[in-house]
Amino acid sequence: MIKLATLLAPMISQLRECLLAYDIVQMDETRIQVLKEAGRSAQSDSYIWVQRGGPPHQPIVLFHYAPSRGRSVAAELLAGFAGYVQSDGYEVYTALAAARADIRLIGCFAHARRKFDEVLEGQGKKGNTGKALAYLRNQWPKLVGYLDDARLAIDNNACERVIRPFVIGRRNWLFADTPNGAGASATLYSIMETAKANGQEPYRYLRHVLTELPKASSPEQVARLLPFNIAPDDIPDPSLTCGVGG
Repeated sequence: MIKLATLLAPMISQLRECLLAYDIVQMDETRIQVLKEAGRSAQSDSYIWVQRGGPPHQPIVLFHYAPSRGRSVAAELLAGFAGYVQSDGYEVYTALAAARADIRLIGCFAHARRKFDEVLEGQGKKGNTGKALAYLRNQWPKLVGYLDDARLAIDNNACERVIRPFVIGRRNWLFADTPNGAGASATLYSIMETAKANGQEPYRYLRHVLTELPKASSPEQVARLLPFNIAPDDIPDPSLTCGVGG
């Protein structure tokens, strides 16, 4: 899988360029445990960061492994980007936007709603109500920001949906052994989730890419393999090309 991720690296680079060129991106993060990180215990929390963006007809999903959930990672992932960043109320994005005039934060009404769901679940704890109202008040300028541009969503749920397969998978494999392995997982999830977002059948698409990518000798040839540059019907059906003997 690590060798495969290395082969796919040129495609990831081109997908990142396309994602950063558009002016809307959604972001989220989730934990990952990596056993062999230098200077850290095996129980330490590392993170997979997810970005979902690109033009509506060319959706892009990128996963990125990092040892931390700090501002430096967000800054790295948004280097060269200008526009709207939609996320939950995580303060790292607030700090980054305060330092960069070319970024405007958009909030997530789904997160605001969940605060009030917690109030209903914990009735009798008047402190939960205060926390929910405080979150709503503090996030209000970001929450209503989606009204300024018809392309924006009311919530960050689309980004949360693409991170869900990783979260489900984590329940089974539990951890990554090394940073290289975690990075390889991020690459493979990026390719698969971007393929799915563009209407590709994952196995069929990946089989086509692994057949054609070794032949690509220029950036233009790599670009032709990106999920939104191939019509699903133009990819050969594996069942018709595997050569079943008769």
